[in-house]
Amino acid sequence: MIIITGRHGVFETLPGDTVIADSLRWYGEWAENELALLRRFIAPGSVVADVGSFIGTHAVALARNIGSLGHVHAFEPRRNAFAILQRNIERNGLTRQVTAHNAGLSDHPGSISLDDSAEEAQNQGGLSLIDAGRGYTVRIVTLDSLQLTRLDLLKVDVEGMEAQVLTGAMETLQRCRPVVFAECNSVEGAATTLAAVAQLDYAAFGVVYPAFNPDNFNNCPDNFHGANAECGLFLVPRERAQGDAIEGMRRITSLEDVVALLLEKPQYLPEMLPDAPAVPAVHRSHPLPPPAEARVQRPLHVVAPFYRNEQLVAPFMRGLRSVAGELARAGASVWLYNDSPDYAPLGAALQKAAAEGLDGVEVHALANEENLGFIGTCNRAFQLAIEEGADVFLLNSDTEVTAGAIEEILAVAAIDPMIGFVCPRSNNATLATLPYTMEHADVTVEQALAKFLPLARRLPRFSFIPTAVGFALWIRGTLLAEFGIFDTVYGKGYNEENDLIMRANRAGYRAALANHAFVWHQGEQSFSTTGQQRSEREEINGAVLRQRYPEYAPLIYRYFTSPEYRAERLLEALDPVQGQRTIAFDFSSFGPFHNGTFESGVKLLSASQRAWPKDTRIGVFISAQAWAFHGLDRLPGVVRLEPGDHRNRVAAVVRIGQPYQLETLLNLFETAPVV
Repeated sequence: MIIITGRHGVFETLPGDTVIADSLRWYGEWAENELALLRRFIAPGSVVADVGSFIGTHAVALARNIGSLGHVHAFEPRRNAFAILQRNIERNGLTRQVTAHNAGLSDHPGSISLDDSAEEAQNQGGLSLIDAGRGYTVRIVTLDSLQLTRLDLLKVDVEGMEAQVLTGAMETLQRCRPVVFAECNSVEGAATTLAAVAQLDYAAFGVVYPAFNPDNFNNCPDNFHGANAECGLFLVPRERAQGDAIEGMRRITSLEDVVALLLEKPQYLPEMLPDAPAVPAVHRSHPLPPPAEARVQRPLHVVAPFYRNEQLVAPFMRGLRSVAGELARAGASVWLYNDSPDYAPLGAALQKAAAEGLDGVEVHALANEENLGFIGTCNRAFQLAIEEGADVFLLNSDTEVTAGAIEEILAVAAIDPMIGFVCPRSNNATLATLPYTMEHADVTVEQALAKFLPLARRLPRFSFIPTAVGFALWIRGTLLAEFGIFDTVYGKGYNEENDLIMRANRAGYRAALANHAFVWHQGEQSFSTTGQQRSEREEINGAVLRQRYPEYAPLIYRYFTSPEYRAERLLEALDPVQGQRTIAFDFSSFGPFHNGTFESGVKLLSASQRAWPKDTRIGVFISAQAWAFHGLDRLPGVVRLEPGDHRNRVAAVVRIGQPYQLETLLNLFETAPVV
């Protein structure tokens, strides 16, 4: 059994298949360009029929897009593929959103026999549904037999039997008026497909799209598809045949249009006429633009639970005022929750904040009837977001959002539908802290930004992380409906967000850091608890989390020991906000005694004093005893750095002496980005 984690989830592949399985392994996705076209015609709540679902790559991906209010009917007749389809639906947590049908679709009900030996083909997703006269029995049904009351998209991938499927779906097509997508591999096949819907007032459009997606999930540059492209037909109800969804598609009104469409596939003529001389490729005069994502903007609920401490309200709202325009453009509303309803000063402060409001943004102040605790208050907010189909941006009450943060967080979230959680950078947020020397330091918003901005420009727009930090956390709303809200087993709080993220992570969703967004965080103010209480909660809740998710601790360990994390910790040494950039000589192996190597090192040290720029500070890693013994304080401007003290981070280290000891080298690698 081979399990692959990809863009849209976790997939088991069918043994022997080397097309879809290889694509998932190399690229982390299958037919992503086709999926992008299909997403033009669906929205949250849509109903989709995936005919020829194979192992469920399309069914799972489309289920992510339509959310918990939508539904996918996945049809797969072959028993081996169907068994894996069922398991992929289960392992991705989509049993409520996807119904798997072990049946083939045609124009009349019945049964056929399929032969297992045929399923040894390399491209098992491309097998036709032909009666073998032997083997196991497969049920054949019509789509009309399901009597669906709603169908928004019908995707048909049945290797030449598209017309029969559509003939058996006539009543459904008339009643529900779905968009139909069918493969187009030949003029004859297209002719029968178009004839099947000729009396239903559908408009036909053709698309040709490359098989290779250079922006694939694994960022793999190797193209094993070559120049090959895929060709398909979109049959759109005439009343919907306009707008952005059909932008860039070729209108099909005759078989001549089909021929012109097929000639845009680089491999079409070689496949049809293998012995014909080579001819120049046909290029469209107007390139097909990149497929647009479904243009549906989900509402955004900005949620902030407050407990006593009314002094936090004013700075919190000050931060939101700095991003009011961003919130308005995002269709956001702000929800301030009072979890101490018997404490009048907080209630008054929140009501005042709601009354003053934000330009273009609704601000609501709600009071719990009783103290629910942080988790209970968040869950109340999550339930409302689920009802309204909204995403959530959860903020601690002791935070201040800075300009640009909202738009940057939402931009990162939009990069990939499998990004379920996004966390900004901060001055005080464990793995989200940048630079790390700011954590637990008493810095203002302005001071923190001054240190953050020069470093952020060196980082990519986002980074994947094993979990996120709950001080400021964007949550894809469909995940709350799919995987549930915060678990009350975590009491008043701590590790509840990690539990939710791990639930979603097991279905392939990821958490990301928005490296160019910054939210200031005071820290340890939202709970109004003592240090001892926080430690006790962390110990108890941490044990629950680790028992539920044995993979959590190894994931965290790998992150904190990764080269990427080490590089981030050393960034500040390259761009010191104040003072000079430091380059250090490592004399840690030298003691209070003379030797030739040390004398050579001192000569290099003296030379660097004379030759290096004046804005470079020179340091020496050496013990206090050796420093005094060799009289290095005679060198003006040279400072002693304690060996092994990781607080002494420098831009580069020049090692003098042979690095025999691994521990010595590891210390250097934790000290400077260049050794």
